Amino acid sequence: GVCAGPARGQFLPSQAVPEVLLAAHTRKEVSTVVLIRHCDKDESYSETHCTPKGVRRAAWLPSLFDGDRFEPPSYLYARKPEKPRNVMRSIETLEPMSRTFGLDIDVHFGEKDNEKLAEDVKKHLTSEGPVVVAWKHLRLPSLAKAFGMKEPGTWEADDFDSMYVLSYEGGKLVSAKKDKEGYAE
Repeated sequence: GVCAGPARGQFLPSQAVPEVLLAAHTRKEVSTVVLIRHCDKDESYSETHCTPKGVRRAAWLPSLFDGDRFEPPSYLYARKPEKPRNVMRSIETLEPMSRTFGLDIDVHFGEKDNEKLAEDVKKHLTSEGPVVVAWKHLRLPSLAKAFGMKEPGTWEADDFDSMYVLSYEGGKLVSAKKDKEGYAE
């Protein structure tokens, strides 16, 4: 047959490969971690469970992961219920996402396990979808720091709508920001 390309053993100079093709093959995959607070609470309503508004927020959360703002999650973590109160809010927050996306909720880590949790989350980073962590608000800024965020600021007691969004390329943190979920009643 007739070959219009280079003869056997000859190669095209590298500049002949369009930059667009090179960029497509060398693009780093982005992995995301989303840190959210557990659902709304009111200690006079319940010391351990979500309020009715919190249940509605939890039911709404899967819509954040519909491919528009975020891809469907790849892994879910909730704070382990610990004695003496066995607070269930973090688990209740993620239950609708667990059902919607067919994912188990990892509850191996307690509120004082930020460093261990961050290490474990990094093992589950994938470009297939974000890792979502529902946690106690007082521990979220230090958890964000454990993920490499320099200045996470504080998390106010009445703030149930914020979230930290951390993006990684090749296992390295490339962006970290505090954002709003956008839930409204």
